[in-house]
Amino acid sequence: FNYFDENLTLQFSSLLVEEVFAPADIIFEEEDYGNKMYFISKGKVEIFHGPSNSSLKHLSDGGYFGEIAFFTDNGRCSSARCLDFVDTATLDKK
Repeated sequence: FNYFDENLTLQFSSLLVEEVFAPADIIFEEEDYGNKMYFISKGKVEIFHGPSNSSLKHLSDGGYFGEIAFFTDNGRCSSARCLDFVDTATLDKK
């Protein structure tokens, strides 16, 4: 958020909620409704294709995921699983 005006950053950060996940937790599954977007504060997350369990990418501190379904109102196009303890800042549509 270093690129944004400080006032905008403060307003945006007031909308974020902290969520903590444990190793092997499934944060969401493919086809789930995408009402949340996640920003990784600490930890590692694997994005994978659910039916085949094929790994698509690994994300860590500073990464984000869940944006496609969040902005398009489509179902999730992949699944997300924790590789270790993960702290996230979550933006919810509610």
